[in-house]
Amino acid sequence: MKHFKLLLISGIIGVFFLGCSEEKVAKAEPVPVQAEPSGKIIKIKGEVFSTKNGKKTQLSLNSKIFPGSTLETGKDSLARVLFSDGGVIAIGKESSFALEDYFYSENEKRADINFKRGMFEAISGKIGKSNPDKFKLKAKTATMGIRGTHIVGNLKDDGEDLLACIEGAIVVEAKDISGNITTAPVKAGMQVKVDETNTEGIKPSSIEYDEILAIINSTGLKGGEKILEKALRNLNPKPKVKRKGSYFHLALGVNRKARENVRYKLISKITGVKINSRTGELKVPTQLVEDNPITVAVKVTAKDYDETKEYVIQKGDAKDWVDIKAGAGFIVALKNDGTLWAWGKNNDGQLGLGYKKFVIKPTNVFSKIPFKSFDVGENFVVAVKADGTLWTWGDNTNGKLGLDDYSTRRKPTQIGKEKNWNSVSVGESHSLALKADGSLWAWGENIGGKLGTGDSIDYTKPTKIQSDTPWEKVTAGMEHSLGIKKDGTLWAWGVN
Repeated sequence: MKHFKLLLISGIIGVFFLGCSEEKVAKAEPVPVQAEPSGKIIKIKGEVFSTKNGKKTQLSLNSKIFPGSTLETGKDSLARVLFSDGGVIAIGKESSFALEDYFYSENEKRADINFKRGMFEAISGKIGKSNPDKFKLKAKTATMGIRGTHIVGNLKDDGEDLLACIEGAIVVEAKDISGNITTAPVKAGMQVKVDETNTEGIKPSSIEYDEILAIINSTGLKGGEKILEKALRNLNPKPKVKRKGSYFHLALGVNRKARENVRYKLISKITGVKINSRTGELKVPTQLVEDNPITVAVKVTAKDYDETKEYVIQKGDAKDWVDIKAGAGFIVALKNDGTLWAWGKNNDGQLGLGYKKFVIKPTNVFSKIPFKSFDVGENFVVAVKADGTLWTWGDNTNGKLGLDDYSTRRKPTQIGKEKNWNSVSVGESHSLALKADGSLWAWGENIGGKLGTGDSIDYTKPTKIQSDTPWEKVTAGMEHSLGIKKDGTLWAWGVN
């Protein structure tokens, strides 16, 4: 059994994993008897129950919630609770949490919540801001936040527990199977997964859009897609650039309303570049970027925030594009630094930006590792990164993303774990890819046998095409495929 304890010190959120094996846990001090309710149900669906002192009561809209009670939902149910300090706790279907204590007044502020299972959402209120040491949020994987922090999670009976930060920032600490404690900051747009067999510590990654959206929707919060779009923009912010005379002016986009005493400091020592330490307005002489872009590092600090960001400044007529492909109403292009950019139609997430809205100008597809090649289909993309990994996103009809399922992906998702992919070619709804050893792999729609597997069955994951001779190059058409082997022979298959 896993045990977690949470503490908040100087505005930093902590998650502490106390063990992987069964342990004795010190009993908490008895909660004082409290007649006043801590909150009330503001949204409810299906069957929701509260259990207190062994008595189980079915809840309805506006039902009052008292300390010492445990809330649980049934199948296809949800509950949202608004607390007296403005905080919100919500749970989705077949989920539960224990309200061990929650009291807010001018003189006394305290909260202690223990998530038990299922999907949850937490938006912290005034207690987390004014008395962080009195605010405790516990679970198998758990967190707590200052005011304005928005967190979601999924506590599974088996497997990994998921925790994601939608707004604000948290710090997660966890003990692995060997007893070593690791710490990881998790900012808006990032997530972590922890389980009992954790051996590599906590590794934050960008949010898995579809999974996090499912959690948000399950807890009854409206506008989940817009909320995640904002989180992803915060993860990879783009400064607003305006040209004024001989300078570029940039607004660095830190939300001053959500943070106190924001200050900006220029880290890069570049002649002529200036920054306003209070407003964050950056001035870059235009002559500095006449020929090549420059990178400017800025340190942003506040009471609850400390991060150094890098901004690439360049003229709008950049001359560093090396490849471009067009799908059905959308475009993807590659720069010589390995960054991938996309714009246009995005109804299936084919731009790889994590959301679905139409984009009118080149927008960076977030990746820590450069891309080396890519190709596009009618409404999906497959790409190879510099480390030899294979990635895909967009519409997944016929399993054409190669992920062994049929779910649409709105951001780059890795296909398998191999790191020996060399190139890829994409047709309207099928893909061909070569590995470094010259082997050919195919997946997706298989009308007319265009995959080369000897049948006409659709394949939802990369399948090796048998050949005695390695392949040199392949290309995928709408309903057929072509290839050249290393011996110089030319081959074709599919609809004729």
